[in-house]
Amino acid sequence: MEELWNYFITRFESHVSQNILLYGAPGFPIHLLWETIFKEIFHTNYYRNTVNWHNKLNYIETPYFFELDMADPNNSKELEVLSTFLKELVQHPCVHSRRHIIIMHNIEKLCARRSSYSFRVLLEKYSANAIFICTTFHYSSIESPLLSRCINIRVPLPTNNEISTIMKSLELVHHPLLKSNNCRDIYLTLYVHWMHTHMPEHVTQEFCNSDIFGLEELLKNKKKNTIEDIRTFVSKISVHDPSISKLTFDILHTISTNKKKLEFIKKATEIDYMCATTEGHRKPLYIELLLNIAIFNT
Repeated sequence: MEELWNYFITRFESHVSQNILLYGAPGFPIHLLWETIFKEIFHTNYYRNTVNWHNKLNYIETPYFFELDMADPNNSKELEVLSTFLKELVQHPCVHSRRHIIIMHNIEKLCARRSSYSFRVLLEKYSANAIFICTTFHYSSIESPLLSRCINIRVPLPTNNEISTIMKSLELVHHPLLKSNNCRDIYLTLYVHWMHTHMPEHVTQEFCNSDIFGLEELLKNKKKNTIEDIRTFVSKISVHDPSISKLTFDILHTISTNKKKLEFIKKATEIDYMCATTEGHRKPLYIELLLNIAIFNT
């Protein structure tokens, strides 16, 4: 993490500006990385002003950068709207740097649409006026031509020891079950601390081991389950929008041999890619496919 910090500081201080894509596994707040770096570069605690643009886009305005979250359901995903918005931004000169800094979270929400080709053109069109910093937790859904227009930087999850240090500095408890499981998800660590403080009876081995509640019990009863049981389970968990990757990690805990684990990972990777490159309403179908493979083919 320290190397990543130094890399950012060096690039911005030397004015070597190129579009950047920050990606990694869910479990680390990527936005805190560049927010802290900007405070170091600009030597100030800047104010953040939330702005609604023509009832089509919500974005955050600061004296140094603009921030836009494509996962916000109130934000339009149409490229024409985004293009008009960017035109208004770049028409005005940037005060604190050579080019405007525009941060776009969850860029995969735009790339999975038919307008992804046009978005690549958009990056090139405004390259003289703006630098884009994009973030995603779904790197596999980003197309290669878009990746080639950015510096791709992987943000690793903190290690178990680093999380213990963070929790200790905050005077919080790193739960021993998460330590033994080598959990590297800092969000889950904070949530388990809150649960342990307020509802300790619910912090069980299954709760700390599994991201998807009820999955462990479903997998234990492989011989008794039917396709209809799996479909019912998928309809229950779909409310929480679980990711294919989290389901895969939980399922891997129940697979005994390394050979079977590798085979399942290959199939899960293919399913995750198909899910990421199609419309969101089809996701339960891919989850059902993954569970069918886990229960009937492993």
